[in-house]
Amino acid sequence: MRKLFILSLLTLHCLFVFAQSKTVKGKIADDKNNPLPGVTVSAVGASNITATDVDGSFTISVPSSVTELEFSYVGFETKRLNIKQIGSGLINLVPATASIGEVVVTGYVAVKKSQYSGSATKVSKEKVNYVPNASFDQILQGRVPGLLVTAGSGQPGAAARVQIRGQSSISGGSSPLYIVDGVPIEDANFRALNPNDFESVDVLRDASATAQYGNRGASGVIVITTKRGRPGKAVLSYSGQYGITQAGKEKFDMANSAELLQIQENIGRFINTDLPGWYYSPNNPRYANLSPDEKAAADKALDSLRNINTDWKDIFFRQGNFFSHDLTLSGGTENTRFYLGGGYYDEDGIGLRSDLTRYSFRANIDHKEDKFSVSLSTSVGVTKSDFIESEGGIYLANPFAAVYLALPYQKLLNPDGSVAVGGGHTGPNAYDRVVNSTLRNNNQNKVNASLNATYNITDNIYVGGLIGLDYRQTVNESSVFPNSYAANTDEFPTGPPDPNSPGQGYYSTGFTNYSEYIVRVFGGYKKMFHEKHEIDIRAVSEYTKDHQRGFNYIGYGIDPKLLNTPAGITPGDLSNALIPGVGGYKAERALYAAMLIGQYTYAGKYTLNATYRRDGTSQLAENMRFQSFYSAGVTWNVLKENFASGWNNNINSLLFRVSYGQSANADGFYFGYFGYLPSYGAGTYSGNPTTFPSNAGNTDVTWERIKSLNVGIDFGFFKSRLTGSLDLYNKKTDDNIITQKISYTSGFSDIPVNAGVVSNKGIELLLNGYIIRSRNFLWSVGGNVSYNKNKVVSLKQVDEFEQGTELIKVGLPLGSHYVVRWAGVDASTGAPLYYTKDGKLTGAYSDDDRVSDFGTYNAPWIGGFNTSFSWKGFSIQGFFTFQQGFNSFNTQDFFQLNHAFALQGFNVRREMLDMWQQPGDVTNIQSPLYQRQFVSKDVQDASYLRFRNAIVAYDFPAPLINKTKVLSAARIFVQGQNLYTWTNWAGFDPEDDNNIATYEYPTPRTFTIGVNVSFK
Repeated sequence: MRKLFILSLLTLHCLFVFAQSKTVKGKIADDKNNPLPGVTVSAVGASNITATDVDGSFTISVPSSVTELEFSYVGFETKRLNIKQIGSGLINLVPATASIGEVVVTGYVAVKKSQYSGSATKVSKEKVNYVPNASFDQILQGRVPGLLVTAGSGQPGAAARVQIRGQSSISGGSSPLYIVDGVPIEDANFRALNPNDFESVDVLRDASATAQYGNRGASGVIVITTKRGRPGKAVLSYSGQYGITQAGKEKFDMANSAELLQIQENIGRFINTDLPGWYYSPNNPRYANLSPDEKAAADKALDSLRNINTDWKDIFFRQGNFFSHDLTLSGGTENTRFYLGGGYYDEDGIGLRSDLTRYSFRANIDHKEDKFSVSLSTSVGVTKSDFIESEGGIYLANPFAAVYLALPYQKLLNPDGSVAVGGGHTGPNAYDRVVNSTLRNNNQNKVNASLNATYNITDNIYVGGLIGLDYRQTVNESSVFPNSYAANTDEFPTGPPDPNSPGQGYYSTGFTNYSEYIVRVFGGYKKMFHEKHEIDIRAVSEYTKDHQRGFNYIGYGIDPKLLNTPAGITPGDLSNALIPGVGGYKAERALYAAMLIGQYTYAGKYTLNATYRRDGTSQLAENMRFQSFYSAGVTWNVLKENFASGWNNNINSLLFRVSYGQSANADGFYFGYFGYLPSYGAGTYSGNPTTFPSNAGNTDVTWERIKSLNVGIDFGFFKSRLTGSLDLYNKKTDDNIITQKISYTSGFSDIPVNAGVVSNKGIELLLNGYIIRSRNFLWSVGGNVSYNKNKVVSLKQVDEFEQGTELIKVGLPLGSHYVVRWAGVDASTGAPLYYTKDGKLTGAYSDDDRVSDFGTYNAPWIGGFNTSFSWKGFSIQGFFTFQQGFNSFNTQDFFQLNHAFALQGFNVRREMLDMWQQPGDVTNIQSPLYQRQFVSKDVQDASYLRFRNAIVAYDFPAPLINKTKVLSAARIFVQGQNLYTWTNWAGFDPEDDNNIATYEYPTPRTFTIGVNVSFK
């Protein structure tokens, strides 16, 4: 905070120091010399110095060091000119043939969007950089049509569940493939990457791009392009943020002490219990037999408990601090360019002992000669994280469960200041585990690097290659300290080695090394014939191999003077029974691919894209090892047609696209590294080591194949005041892997087979527009909405089967909840009522009456929308995300509206006061004489609209900046993240990454203040 404050003072002081500057004037028009009002003019190398032209004229003051200006206008190609080239003539901008005239990066090739037949959306750096979130996948939420991002945890750095165009696999994964500067990287391990280093993110959703990745691309591809240097003077820039994180407000109320005691009394009228609300109650029959002194003592005990109201949320939640610092240096010559960046990120979670610290460094270097070019991209990230225990579990070691289950009439501390641990002391026990008794941390080192070279043999023939590496080392540490309350109770994962000697503690460490390297060579031919025929053909061959290795150990009998280190472990022998446990694994897999990528364009009107890829993988049996994938697509640039020559006044771009292709899913639950092989495992029998068949295998299993058809249109209207795209798709997954029952005489209950078919059909709409676009004031709005219809089409031998709490059934979407329908409470008896499978009312609960009429946890409607205002140097931006039409199991309701948990000594919700008490009571909470079951009332609407992000910023004007001797640009801003959520959901957070909401880490609110400055 002090460093940021000093830097802010320095920035403000430098604003008043005099320095030389120069003024540039000019006029801007389209390709038909029509003036273009509202064009943004930016000083290259001083990104915060901008001017907006009016009536086609502009005036901008820039530092003397600036040599280039950039002209950008929605719907037109961005143009960059040296200041010396700007004279009295017009500066003409050419209309973009796509909605925003961008280039689509697929990881293998970069294609003009006007020549790209697939469905792709680019997320610019302005949307990704400087968002206070350590995992970039969460930043993408709501930014791209068809992209579902759901964060299941608010733990700093936690990855999200990401799907593109629906869930395509019944039992396997549906995560997209991630590419950074041409190199595939692991999914769900992003916290070591610095999103502030990203230039753009391309989300590729259809077969035109996914077929290029064969068996890895079926679920879509997310391509990250990092920042690179530009020719010109070296620019040093700094960005910093400081802020706080806070817990949100849940939409339910737990009982306070008086209310809980009353609830306990209400339960005690039906079930005798020692809970104080009933034990001391004057309505308890035992009270009548007490002496006056005993009655007075009972009354005093109740009064004393009523006057204690411990706020466990205030104890376990905290206001965390947030820091972020980034320093970059970029620049170069026309031949050699560089970008260097260093980052520091530090976030305290809203829960005790949960935080993330990240150190990152990136170096990107580009060099080119007449025929040769080479690019080096490297990044190194180091993270250190502390975690809570048992996140998401219904365990008392989970502090987010303890917050709501702890008794409000219990105190945290004893009179002597020690934590009041003990039997039934849910809150103090959980607090002691977090603060005094346990350790859970995770340290990660990650390296991502690539070297890409291209040599132009002739003007039309080129060859090249790429080598890349994605490497991660993770160390997980956990321990329970000796002589702590946790060590004396349940510290050993599988029970203490010596039950007669508890309290000795343990220390455990797990090491994981993951590496994936890729070697790629390519050659191509590119030529324009007769100014109409443009052809580009590329042949690619690549080899990818990844290795995983893990080792873990656990030791007991910890020396109190040597905590959190293996040096404190007592060597185990038969006499002390402190035998350590060890484990480990190693595995590797390889993939070879050969591919042809072709593109042909005629007269700028029609483009044909085609891909053919042949994959060979070690994950399949030899008879299934080599398989082929393909895609083909066409585009039609309507405005290039003669009949459209008069449309340009109202229609600036109009592009039709169609694509079809096939790819595969290698992320199945079955594949692993050698899942097709029958294998053996280690076990014990009567204390002796054994080997037994553990996996039946199936050498006939193959990839889950996805066939995808996409039809789309990109458009721009009214001088590009309105731009957007519309896509319709049909995605079908054949050969889904499911388990088929077999005879137990085989030694196994089932084997995996290719039997399922899943369909995803949908529509996606993206719109961006300017409501007001004048010289000093801009008001823009934009957004996207997607609808996906998911359905199981076939399961071959069966029509349905259970999978956890879901029913996989032909005709239903994946994720369909399967539960008994709730009918309410019998007002005369307090008994719960249910519906049988055929719709008849019954008082008997049976699993056989479960039905799948309660929707799915996969949201069919997703999207986001934004608006921004800018006036002179001030700007305001707001961003909202939503998911609609999905339901989740709210297990918090089950536990907090359940008399059985109150009887076990836990707190419950205030609503339990409405529990049935006598005939005639109309309520939805049954009598405590009847067992609470998981039923349809626990499946609840989780749809939500979230105010995801807001930014208020001020860019200091160029004349003021130009009076400094130090700065070339300066910007200050305040930002809020996850500000408010509109929802009917009654639990923690409607956003979840699975179908059951438990006691996960809640999503925090974050408020930051920041500064961006560039130095001369």
